[in-house]
Amino acid sequence: MKKISRSNLSLALAGVFLTLLTAILGAPFLRVLWIRFGSVAYWLTGLALSPAFALSGGYVAASVWVLIGLFSELEARGIRWVWNSILSLVVSFAVLGGGAIYELRSKGIMTYSQFAESSKTFIETSTPVGHPLRENSEALLQILPALAFMILILILAHGLVFEGWVCGLFRIPRERFAGQIRFLEFKLPDVMVWVGMISFLGSFLEWPGKVVSTNIVYVCGLLFFLQGMAILESFFIVLRTGWFVRGMSRILFIFQSLVLVLVGFMDFWIDFRGRFRKLGSKAQTTRM
Repeated sequence: MKKISRSNLSLALAGVFLTLLTAILGAPFLRVLWIRFGSVAYWLTGLALSPAFALSGGYVAASVWVLIGLFSELEARGIRWVWNSILSLVVSFAVLGGGAIYELRSKGIMTYSQFAESSKTFIETSTPVGHPLRENSEALLQILPALAFMILILILAHGLVFEGWVCGLFRIPRERFAGQIRFLEFKLPDVMVWVGMISFLGSFLEWPGKVVSTNIVYVCGLLFFLQGMAILESFFIVLRTGWFVRGMSRILFIFQSLVLVLVGFMDFWIDFRGRFRKLGSKAQTTRM
């Protein structure tokens, strides 16, 4: 086990505290925690925190710990990021779902109908009259699996994107692994286009798999959005735009997220980043 300095201890405490406080903020610290201390120290720290994970809502932090740790383990072994992400997200989702079911049962909620009724009551008492949630509470419950999976995807993406910032903050050298993916290179496998189109069609048909198709559509939409963000960042690099323009553009496109979803979806046929690289090469040739 590597020697622990005061800076390293601060990193570990920050990762632990932020993960227990709010999952997404702790992800980059957990990622760097694994990089700095290694596998054994990472999982032993998680084991030491298991009593905290057993508290109400602690399963959320436990699922994040598993997500970042398992992804880092597989990445270090050279597993391709696509299969690595799928396996890590599925295992983490199982921990999250299992923890939620255990907590619901501890409160006497044993069936889906009981869960739906208690959720509907909670929404009606916590939202004002006329709020859209009151009318769409049943639809919201149907896509809860997709929302949970989407949150885990965002946590993983946040951890990978901001690990460099945390490394710089604690002056920790970054390690590159064979299976590692950079955000600017993020591109979904071609099969995801067909999965998205088939599930989109299935979400409109009246058949037993309609709810499953709807959940898949939401997850695919988020993935295409992230790919669209990567394309947007590549475009900024080619144009050499300043931080102010980048910041304002990000805010604008986040509010118009459907545009980035479409950009990520159409990249299968258009290959935006390939065109950007050609545009950048032509610009450099012209200057010479």
